[in-house]
Amino acid sequence: MEQEKTKTMRFAERYWKNHGYSFKLVKQYISKANYLVGKSGVTMKYSIPGVWADGPGFMNSFEYSFDLFERGVRMGAWESEGVI
Repeated sequence: MEQEKTKTMRFAERYWKNHGYSFKLVKQYISKANYLVGKSGVTMKYSIPGVWADGPGFMNSFEYSFDLFERGVRMGAWESEGVI
């Protein structure tokens, strides 16, 4: 039986969709959800907590993390996590 998505998950998914990301829920736990999130041919693993207080602030942190990861992939330091 599939778990219902949390408010936090729905917020993150709406954000990603509105900002041009593709995403796939990999595993949902009570305390967190693991996703693959991608854009422009780069995909990274990303975990979101079950609950957070500042959605926009958390998504700013995600954007910063994704930007660093994307630069690392482009430079050859890391590998993309695949295709969604």
